[in-house]
Amino acid sequence: MIEDIDLREVEKKAWRTYMSQDGLYDIFMGIMLLTLAIQAYFYNIWFTSFIFVAVLVVTLGKRFITLPRIGLVKFGKTRMMKQMKMMIALLIVFLVVLTLYYLSIFGNKPHEIVGRLVIPAFIASIFVIVAYFLNYIRLGIYGLLYAFSEILRGVYDKPIRNIAILVIGMIALIVGLYVLIQFLKKYPLPGKEENLA
Repeated sequence: MIEDIDLREVEKKAWRTYMSQDGLYDIFMGIMLLTLAIQAYFYNIWFTSFIFVAVLVVTLGKRFITLPRIGLVKFGKTRMMKQMKMMIALLIVFLVVLTLYYLSIFGNKPHEIVGRLVIPAFIASIFVIVAYFLNYIRLGIYGLLYAFSEILRGVYDKPIRNIAILVIGMIALIVGLYVLIQFLKKYPLPGKEENLA
């Protein structure tokens, strides 16, 4: 029993280290949000290419920064089941939002009003669900802040929403870079660690 508890704790720690302690997904979110905000200002399709930069940061970062430091980790059935539950929860949220949207079309309430409430709730729900199942609290915070920016768009105007997204993106990018630097200090490459010793 004690061994099972210890193994679960080790797996949780390994999962947190792989998912959130290298800061790469924070950097990914930062680049994505900054791209979204900048694209809204300049309407230049070339800014969309930064989405591929964001994907490359995560893909290559995990391959050449994270894995050489913590090794390749294979997670058990419990973790796989948790991811399956996450997909089911996301599907349920999607179906609920889709139902509300169609009810707004055929109902008495204009879908502009429903959209102002449903879209932010949908965005927040997705991020919070993913953050919960992935044990990634910061991702949930970014999602809630982004959902708040969509509420600002409905209450005020689009420029306010774009400024809010720009600020959130900068916060995510700065946090990601800080966490990455701490990760590099905490987990030096094995060869470098031996040389320092």
